[in-house]
Amino acid sequence: MSLNWKDWITPRYSTDAIVQKVAEEFEYFDDDIVVSTYHKSGTTLTQEMISCLILGPEKTKNTALLRRSPFIDFYKHLPRDPMEEARTLPRPRVLKTHLPPAFHMRHLSDRSPDVGPKNVIVIRNPKDVVVSAFHHFTGTKLFDGKPIPDKFSEYWRSAIFQPGNVSHHDIFDFNRSWWSFKDHPRVFVLFYEDIVRNKADQVRKLAKFLGVELTDELLEATLDLTSFQTMRENPNVNYSIAERAKDDWKPGSNFIRKGEIGDWKNHFTVAENEEFDRYIAERMRGCDLKFTFE
Repeated sequence: MSLNWKDWITPRYSTDAIVQKVAEEFEYFDDDIVVSTYHKSGTTLTQEMISCLILGPEKTKNTALLRRSPFIDFYKHLPRDPMEEARTLPRPRVLKTHLPPAFHMRHLSDRSPDVGPKNVIVIRNPKDVVVSAFHHFTGTKLFDGKPIPDKFSEYWRSAIFQPGNVSHHDIFDFNRSWWSFKDHPRVFVLFYEDIVRNKADQVRKLAKFLGVELTDELLEATLDLTSFQTMRENPNVNYSIAERAKDDWKPGSNFIRKGEIGDWKNHFTVAENEEFDRYIAERMRGCDLKFTFE
Protein backbone atom coordinates (compact mmCIF):
# COMPACT_ATOMS: atom_id res chain seq x y z
CA MET A 1 0.00 0.00 0.00
CA SER A 2 1.91 2.99 -1.30
CA LEU A 3 1.23 6.69 -0.93
CA ASN A 4 3.35 7.40 -4.01
CA TRP A 5 0.96 7.78 -6.95
CA LYS A 6 3.57 6.43 -9.38
CA ASP A 7 3.22 2.98 -7.79
CA TRP A 8 -0.48 2.71 -8.72
CA ILE A 9 -1.99 1.20 -11.86
CA THR A 10 -3.52 3.59 -14.38
CA PRO A 11 -7.11 2.46 -15.07
CA ARG A 12 -8.26 1.73 -18.63
CA TYR A 13 -10.52 4.76 -18.68
CA SER A 14 -7.60 7.12 -18.11
CA THR A 15 -3.98 7.69 -19.15
CA ASP A 16 -0.68 8.14 -17.37
CA ALA A 17 -0.68 11.79 -18.40
CA ILE A 18 -4.17 12.39 -16.97
CA VAL A 19 -3.48 10.80 -13.58
CA GLN A 20 -0.15 12.63 -13.36
CA LYS A 21 -1.98 15.94 -13.90
CA VAL A 22 -4.44 15.06 -11.13
CA ALA A 23 -1.60 14.14 -8.77
CA GLU A 24 0.72 17.05 -9.51
CA GLU A 25 -1.18 19.92 -11.11
CA PHE A 26 -4.93 19.94 -10.47
CA GLU A 27 -5.81 22.86 -8.20
CA TYR A 28 -8.17 22.10 -5.33
CA PHE A 29 -9.93 24.71 -3.23
CA ASP A 30 -10.70 24.48 0.46
CA ASP A 31 -14.44 24.48 -0.26
CA ASP A 32 -14.27 21.60 -2.78
CA ILE A 33 -16.01 18.31 -1.99
CA VAL A 34 -14.30 15.31 -3.57
CA VAL A 35 -16.15 11.98 -3.80
CA SER A 36 -13.40 9.36 -3.79
CA THR A 37 -14.37 5.73 -4.31
CA TYR A 38 -13.34 2.43 -5.77
CA HIS A 39 -15.48 1.89 -8.84
CA LYS A 40 -19.02 0.45 -8.42
CA SER A 41 -19.09 1.32 -4.72
CA GLY A 42 -21.94 3.83 -4.70
CA THR A 43 -20.18 6.75 -6.34
CA THR A 44 -23.14 8.11 -8.31
CA LEU A 45 -25.50 7.69 -5.37
CA THR A 46 -23.12 9.68 -3.17
CA GLN A 47 -22.58 12.35 -5.82
CA GLU A 48 -26.34 12.83 -6.04
CA MET A 49 -26.72 13.05 -2.26
CA ILE A 50 -23.98 15.67 -2.04
CA SER A 51 -25.26 17.52 -5.08
CA CYS A 52 -28.69 17.87 -3.47
CA LEU A 53 -27.13 19.18 -0.26
CA ILE A 54 -24.65 21.57 -1.87
CA LEU A 55 -26.17 22.60 -5.20
CA GLY A 56 -29.84 22.07 -4.38
CA PRO A 57 -32.48 19.58 -5.59
CA GLU A 58 -33.53 21.57 -8.69
CA LYS A 59 -30.03 21.87 -10.13
CA THR A 60 -29.37 18.24 -9.23
CA LYS A 61 -32.50 17.08 -11.04
CA ASN A 62 -32.13 19.22 -14.15
CA THR A 63 -28.38 19.36 -14.83
CA ALA A 64 -26.31 16.53 -16.28
CA LEU A 65 -24.20 14.81 -13.63
CA LEU A 66 -20.95 15.19 -15.60
CA ARG A 67 -21.58 18.94 -15.82
CA ARG A 68 -22.18 19.56 -12.12
CA SER A 69 -19.83 16.90 -10.73
CA PRO A 70 -16.97 16.17 -13.18
CA PHE A 71 -15.08 12.86 -13.07
CA ILE A 72 -11.64 14.47 -13.04
CA ASP A 73 -9.54 11.39 -13.89
CA PHE A 74 -11.77 10.16 -16.75
CA TYR A 75 -11.02 10.95 -20.38
CA LYS A 76 -12.95 8.44 -22.53
CA HIS A 77 -15.62 9.71 -24.93
CA LEU A 78 -15.91 13.15 -23.38
CA PRO A 79 -16.22 16.31 -25.50
CA ARG A 80 -14.11 18.23 -22.99
CA ASP A 81 -11.25 17.58 -20.58
CA PRO A 82 -13.00 16.96 -17.21
CA MET A 83 -10.30 18.87 -15.36
CA GLU A 84 -11.00 21.87 -17.57
CA GLU A 85 -14.71 21.33 -16.93
CA ALA A 86 -14.01 21.40 -13.19
CA ARG A 87 -12.07 24.65 -13.49
CA THR A 88 -15.11 26.41 -14.97
CA LEU A 89 -17.51 25.35 -12.21
CA PRO A 90 -18.76 27.86 -9.65
CA ARG A 91 -17.69 27.14 -6.09
CA PRO A 92 -18.21 25.12 -4.03
CA ARG A 93 -17.45 22.29 -6.47
CA VAL A 94 -18.51 18.66 -6.19
CA LEU A 95 -15.88 16.47 -7.87
CA LYS A 96 -15.55 12.74 -8.50
CA THR A 97 -12.47 10.52 -8.62
CA HIS A 98 -11.61 6.83 -8.45
CA LEU A 99 -8.04 7.58 -7.41
CA PRO A 100 -6.55 6.51 -4.05
CA PRO A 101 -5.10 8.97 -1.52
CA ALA A 102 -1.66 8.70 -3.12
CA PHE A 103 -2.98 11.09 -5.77
CA HIS A 104 -4.25 13.57 -3.19
CA MET A 105 -1.27 13.85 -0.86
CA ARG A 106 -0.71 17.53 -1.65
CA HIS A 107 -3.70 18.35 0.53
CA LEU A 108 -4.02 15.24 2.72
CA SER A 109 -0.54 15.76 4.17
CA ASP A 110 -1.86 18.87 5.94
CA ARG A 111 -4.09 17.69 8.78
CA SER A 112 -5.56 21.11 9.49
CA PRO A 113 -9.37 21.01 9.88
CA ASP A 114 -9.67 24.00 7.53
CA VAL A 115 -7.14 23.28 4.78
CA GLY A 116 -7.81 21.29 1.62
CA PRO A 117 -11.01 19.91 0.08
CA LYS A 118 -13.40 17.72 2.01
CA ASN A 119 -13.05 14.09 0.91
CA VAL A 120 -16.07 11.80 1.05
CA ILE A 121 -15.01 8.16 0.82
CA VAL A 122 -17.46 5.35 0.06
CA ILE A 123 -16.60 1.73 0.84
CA ARG A 124 -18.62 -1.28 -0.38
CA ASN A 125 -18.01 -4.95 0.25
CA PRO A 126 -15.71 -6.38 -2.44
CA LYS A 127 -18.04 -9.24 -3.40
CA ASP A 128 -20.83 -6.90 -4.50
CA VAL A 129 -18.27 -4.56 -6.07
CA VAL A 130 -16.90 -7.27 -8.32
CA VAL A 131 -20.42 -8.38 -9.31
CA SER A 132 -21.46 -4.83 -10.17
CA ALA A 133 -18.20 -4.22 -12.03
CA PHE A 134 -18.66 -7.43 -14.03
CA HIS A 135 -22.03 -6.26 -15.35
CA HIS A 136 -20.67 -2.75 -15.91
CA PHE A 137 -17.57 -3.70 -17.87
CA THR A 138 -19.20 -6.48 -19.89
CA GLY A 139 -22.18 -4.23 -20.63
CA THR A 140 -20.25 -1.26 -22.00
CA LYS A 141 -18.26 -0.72 -25.18
CA LEU A 142 -16.20 2.09 -23.67
CA PHE A 143 -12.96 0.31 -22.90
CA ASP A 144 -10.16 -0.64 -25.26
CA GLY A 145 -7.30 -3.02 -24.64
CA LYS A 146 -7.29 -6.61 -23.46
CA PRO A 147 -10.75 -8.25 -23.76
CA ILE A 148 -12.73 -8.40 -20.52
CA PRO A 149 -13.78 -11.96 -19.53
CA ASP A 150 -17.48 -12.48 -20.21
CA LYS A 151 -17.81 -15.36 -17.74
CA PHE A 152 -18.14 -14.30 -14.12
CA SER A 153 -15.96 -17.14 -12.78
CA GLU A 154 -13.11 -15.86 -14.95
CA TYR A 155 -13.85 -12.18 -14.43
CA TRP A 156 -13.76 -12.06 -10.64
CA ARG A 157 -10.46 -13.91 -10.42
CA SER A 158 -8.92 -11.63 -13.03
CA ALA A 159 -10.25 -8.51 -11.30
CA ILE A 160 -9.21 -9.56 -7.79
CA PHE A 161 -6.00 -11.55 -8.30
CA GLN A 162 -4.59 -9.49 -11.19
CA PRO A 163 -5.36 -5.81 -10.47
CA GLY A 164 -5.23 -3.71 -13.62
CA ASN A 165 -5.93 -6.69 -15.85
CA VAL A 166 -9.59 -5.70 -16.10
CA SER A 167 -9.61 -2.00 -15.37
CA HIS A 168 -8.54 -0.84 -11.96
CA HIS A 169 -6.30 -0.69 -8.91
CA ASP A 170 -6.27 -3.35 -6.22
CA ILE A 171 -9.49 -2.95 -4.22
CA PHE A 172 -7.89 -3.94 -0.91
CA ASP A 173 -4.96 -1.53 -1.19
CA PHE A 174 -7.38 1.18 -2.31
CA ASN A 175 -9.75 0.79 0.64
CA ARG A 176 -7.01 0.20 3.20
CA SER A 177 -5.15 3.31 2.07
CA TRP A 178 -8.25 5.51 2.37
CA TRP A 179 -9.20 3.86 5.66
CA SER A 180 -5.85 4.94 7.08
CA PHE A 181 -7.13 8.53 6.72
CA LYS A 182 -10.46 7.87 8.46
CA ASP A 183 -9.53 10.18 11.36
CA HIS A 184 -8.34 13.00 9.10
CA PRO A 185 -10.48 16.11 9.78
CA ARG A 186 -11.16 16.58 6.05
CA VAL A 187 -12.12 12.94 5.40
CA PHE A 188 -15.54 11.36 5.93
CA VAL A 189 -16.06 7.63 5.35
CA LEU A 190 -19.43 6.24 4.30
CA PHE A 191 -20.32 2.59 3.89
CA TYR A 192 -22.50 1.76 0.92
CA GLU A 193 -24.51 -0.78 2.89
CA ASP A 194 -25.34 1.85 5.54
CA ILE A 195 -26.62 4.20 2.83
CA VAL A 196 -28.88 1.53 1.34
CA ARG A 197 -30.26 0.44 4.71
CA ASN A 198 -30.80 3.86 6.28
CA LYS A 199 -30.18 6.61 3.76
CA ALA A 200 -31.83 9.32 5.86
CA ASP A 201 -29.41 8.72 8.73
CA GLN A 202 -26.40 8.82 6.40
CA VAL A 203 -27.65 12.01 4.71
CA ARG A 204 -27.87 13.64 8.14
CA LYS A 205 -24.30 12.63 8.97
CA LEU A 206 -23.09 13.78 5.57
CA ALA A 207 -24.83 17.14 5.92
CA LYS A 208 -23.15 17.66 9.30
CA PHE A 209 -19.72 16.91 7.82
CA LEU A 210 -20.36 19.30 4.94
CA GLY A 211 -21.71 22.03 7.20
CA VAL A 212 -25.14 22.05 5.54
CA GLU A 213 -28.30 22.95 7.44
CA LEU A 214 -30.59 20.03 6.67
CA THR A 215 -34.26 20.97 6.68
CA ASP A 216 -37.03 18.38 6.50
CA GLU A 217 -37.80 19.56 2.96
CA LEU A 218 -34.20 19.19 1.81
CA LEU A 219 -33.93 15.74 3.38
CA GLU A 220 -37.14 14.59 1.68
CA ALA A 221 -36.03 15.94 -1.71
CA THR A 222 -32.63 14.29 -1.34
CA LEU A 223 -34.14 10.91 -0.50
CA ASP A 224 -36.52 11.17 -3.46
CA LEU A 225 -33.89 12.16 -6.02
CA THR A 226 -31.46 9.47 -4.85
CA SER A 227 -33.83 6.51 -5.01
CA PHE A 228 -32.51 3.93 -7.47
CA GLN A 229 -35.67 4.12 -9.54
CA THR A 230 -35.40 7.90 -9.87
CA MET A 231 -31.69 7.78 -10.75
CA ARG A 232 -32.22 4.94 -13.22
CA GLU A 233 -34.94 6.93 -15.01
CA ASN A 234 -33.27 10.36 -14.86
CA PRO A 235 -31.36 10.98 -18.12
CA ASN A 236 -29.20 13.53 -16.31
CA VAL A 237 -27.92 10.74 -14.07
CA ASN A 238 -27.98 7.60 -16.24
CA TYR A 239 -25.95 9.33 -18.99
CA SER A 240 -28.56 8.73 -21.69
CA ILE A 241 -28.81 12.50 -22.14
CA ALA A 242 -25.32 12.52 -23.68
CA GLU A 243 -25.69 11.95 -27.42
CA ARG A 244 -22.32 10.25 -27.77
CA ALA A 245 -23.07 7.92 -24.82
CA LYS A 246 -26.13 6.32 -26.43
CA ASP A 247 -23.98 3.75 -28.22
CA ASP A 248 -21.68 3.09 -25.26
CA TRP A 249 -23.92 0.41 -23.78
CA LYS A 250 -24.84 -2.99 -25.16
CA PRO A 251 -28.56 -3.85 -25.48
CA GLY A 252 -30.07 -4.62 -22.07
CA SER A 253 -27.27 -2.92 -20.13
CA ASN A 254 -27.52 0.29 -18.14
CA PHE A 255 -25.18 2.53 -16.19
CA ILE A 256 -27.34 2.13 -13.07
CA ARG A 257 -28.23 -1.48 -12.34
CA LYS A 258 -29.60 -2.91 -9.04
CA GLY A 259 -27.78 -1.28 -6.15
CA GLU A 260 -28.58 -4.24 -3.90
CA ILE A 261 -26.72 -5.67 -0.93
CA GLY A 262 -25.84 -9.34 -1.32
CA ASP A 263 -26.27 -9.81 -5.07
CA TRP A 264 -22.97 -11.68 -4.92
CA LYS A 265 -24.95 -14.70 -3.68
CA ASN A 266 -26.45 -14.99 -7.15
CA HIS A 267 -23.03 -15.15 -8.81
CA PHE A 268 -20.45 -16.94 -6.65
CA THR A 269 -20.51 -20.69 -6.20
CA VAL A 270 -20.03 -22.00 -2.67
CA ALA A 271 -16.44 -22.94 -3.47
CA GLU A 272 -15.71 -19.56 -5.07
CA ASN A 273 -17.18 -17.74 -2.10
CA GLU A 274 -15.04 -19.73 0.32
CA GLU A 275 -11.97 -19.02 -1.82
CA PHE A 276 -12.76 -15.31 -1.85
CA ASP A 277 -13.38 -15.27 1.91
CA ARG A 278 -9.93 -16.72 2.52
CA TYR A 279 -8.36 -14.13 0.25
CA ILE A 280 -10.23 -11.26 1.90
CA ALA A 281 -9.06 -12.44 5.33
CA GLU A 282 -5.49 -12.61 4.06
CA ARG A 283 -5.54 -9.16 2.45
CA MET A 284 -7.28 -7.44 5.38
CA ARG A 285 -5.12 -8.96 8.11
CA GLY A 286 -4.03 -6.29 10.59
CA CYS A 287 -6.66 -3.78 9.44
CA ASP A 288 -9.74 -2.90 11.48
CA LEU A 289 -11.85 -2.09 8.40
CA LYS A 290 -14.79 -4.51 8.30
CA PHE A 291 -17.03 -5.18 5.31
CA THR A 292 -20.77 -5.88 5.41
CA PHE A 293 -21.76 -8.66 3.02
CA GLU A 294 -25.51 -9.00 3.62
